[in-house]
Amino acid sequence: MKKRYIIIIILVIFAIMIQLLSINVTPMLKKIADKEIDRFCQMVINNTPFPAKLDHQELIRINRNGNEISTINFNTNYASSIGAKIVNELDELFSSVEEGIYKKTDNSFYQRKLEKISKDGGVIASVPIGMLTDNPFLANLGPNIKIRYKTISAITSTVNKEIKSYGVNHVMVSLTLTIKIKMMVLLPFYNEEFNKSYEYPLIIEIIEGEVPNWYQN
Repeated sequence: MKKRYIIIIILVIFAIMIQLLSINVTPMLKKIADKEIDRFCQMVINNTPFPAKLDHQELIRINRNGNEISTINFNTNYASSIGAKIVNELDELFSSVEEGIYKKTDNSFYQRKLEKISKDGGVIASVPIGMLTDNPFLANLGPNIKIRYKTISAITSTVNKEIKSYGVNHVMVSLTLTIKIKMMVLLPFYNEEFNKSYEYPLIIEIIEGEVPNWYQN
């Protein structure tokens, strides 16, 4: 009987210690995980090329009355189709890496990194447990905690357009795609959902118009 009580007491103490450890390290672990998932997504976004050559004339049409700009029209349907293709590429890439079937297409650092993450089952970083103490002398000590990602919903894209005055007789126009990625980060003490947004600039252009009469006078 005494052995049973001793075992129960040890298990309770162990459970309490795990809970206390979780409470103490979770904020720091969440901060590190957010940084690592953002770095990973940014790396993928920056290395995902446009699925086709952009047709500038198709994206934006500027109509003039003499030197004066009369209308500026954006082809948001065309921009949305580009966004859909990018989203499809990202979906396939994240899924293949997560499933462990991604194969590098060249010997660049980016491709080697993706293949390694894929072989590790979606582990984007390994953090020494000493780093969670926020003490620089202990940062490299202890076993590593693996930060693993899991996609939990479809990646989405939206089209954003903007027209604003720029100087005396210019307007600045921009058309961008906002890519939203939702991921679950799997950690030993907790799981956290992260929502990230990134922008693909399609057009950023300064257009010259007519100098207003009041300025000339």
